[in-house]
Amino acid sequence: TLIAAVGLAKLYKIKISVANKRPPMFSYRRRSSPAPTDGTRRRMPITTPVTRKFSPAKIEDRRKKELCFHGDKKFGPRHLCKNLFILEACYPKAELGEEELEDV
Repeated sequence: TLIAAVGLAKLYKIKISVANKRPPMFSYRRRSSPAPTDGTRRRMPITTPVTRKFSPAKIEDRRKKELCFHGDKKFGPRHLCKNLFILEACYPKAELGEEELEDV
C-alpha cells in the first residue's frame, strides 16, 4: 500500500542519515599548559628489538613439542604472542655444503 511505502521510505531516510553522521575527527579542548618547545619536548626512548638465536637442534625440539618460539606455551592455529620478536636461526658453516655457502 501507499502508506506502507511512505513509512518504509521514512525508515530508510532515517537509517541513511544516522549512518552518515560521523564523530568529530578532533576535539576543541584547550591545553592547560603551553605547547612544549624543542628543548622541553619529551622523546621516547629508543628500544632495540629482542633477538633470540636458536640452534637447529633447539628449533627441531620446539617444533616436535609444538611450543611457541617466544615462550613455553603450546603453539596452534589461533596462537597469538603478546609481543613481536625477531628470530634468527644459527646454522654452523661446517654443516653447509659448498653450493649452499655461495647462496648465503
